[in-house]
Amino acid sequence: MCSFRPSGSGQRVPESSDCRWLKGAGSAAEFGAKTLRTRSTKQQLLEQAENTDTLVPIRLDLESDGHKLRDVFTWNLSETLITPEHFAEILCHDMKLPGAFISQVARSIREQIDDYKPFLEQRPDAVDPETGESLRITVKLDIGETNASRIYMDELEWELDNGDSTPEELAEVVANELSLTGEYRTAIAHSIREQVHVYRKTLSLLGYTPGSGVLQADDELRAEFLPPVLHARRPIPSNGPILTELTDAEMDKIERDAERDVRRKRRQTRNR
Repeated sequence: MCSFRPSGSGQRVPESSDCRWLKGAGSAAEFGAKTLRTRSTKQQLLEQAENTDTLVPIRLDLESDGHKLRDVFTWNLSETLITPEHFAEILCHDMKLPGAFISQVARSIREQIDDYKPFLEQRPDAVDPETGESLRITVKLDIGETNASRIYMDELEWELDNGDSTPEELAEVVANELSLTGEYRTAIAHSIREQVHVYRKTLSLLGYTPGSGVLQADDELRAEFLPPVLHARRPIPSNGPILTELTDAEMDKIERDAERDVRRKRRQTRNR
């Protein structure tokens, strides 16, 4: 998995940004392209840093010329300094993938951005009509590191209108506490954002607004959300993080299950 967070992070910026490809093995020359060079002025970087980040969960699951590419990351809708096409070229160059992947990667990113945008613009306040509290869901995490035999599993509660913390902040805390690598940070944050988007998209498609009666009229949908917090003291679920070491055979099985899960998620997304 590769973590990609474009430049609108508010961090200190250099005088200029320069990204180049030089000719040689594994370079853009293999794709039939000229040496690629992009430059951003200090002013452009400062303007980008002023933009508010809106992160879209992106999942790549592509195959071409006998190569498979599976990756998750977030794309900043406010990004102005790089395009999906440019990012696809850099990704394929870094991973030494065939040039045929470039258009597939860029197209997949744009399709997922286009799917996300309407529900960002139209999304209602995800609050419980009875209590006025943000609707809460159970987020299930099942994360494995590339070429490693360790799986991280956990369940946690997450508010759809959570304004106090971000998935990235939670992922940072979890990774530090459990001594997990950067791949886990990216995958944890991505998984939370992806699951939240599915719920928000469902509510939007059903025409949900606080007081609309949509949740009360649909028992199955209502069951997908956690009950309101009515008391400060309440039973705590016996959930907790689990780190599991797996054998090669178990890893192969998980790999096959993951491929089936990706196909299932695609069907769900198309049908929602």
